[in-house]
Amino acid sequence: MTDIYLIETMGMNEYQMRMEAAQLMQLDKRALNAELAWQRQVVQSTRGEKHPRPVFDSYDKFFGNDYKQAENRIKRTFNTGEYVVQKSKEDAILERQQRLNEIRGKEELNG
Repeated sequence: MTDIYLIETMGMNEYQMRMEAAQLMQLDKRALNAELAWQRQVVQSTRGEKHPRPVFDSYDKFFGNDYKQAENRIKRTFNTGEYVVQKSKEDAILERQQRLNEIRGKEELNG
């Protein structure tokens, strides 16, 4: 993100969503790199001379639960249960104006 105005006007909720997204993207890159390393290891690293087989027989044994644990840690950090999206000033003003019009309409009916 390079637009200074957008950065300065960003609310805390939006900032947290963007930070979570950035960290999850980094985690996906790590998982991709680990998968590529595992595939390479499967081809190159074997044990047993007569009947060679891979040192790690599954991706999970190679990468472990690291991905899931890291993902859960990121989500706990940002408490992704629910985000409250902040309204723009124009939306907030419009909503207040509508409520005021409703109140005035009720007052006119009541006399």
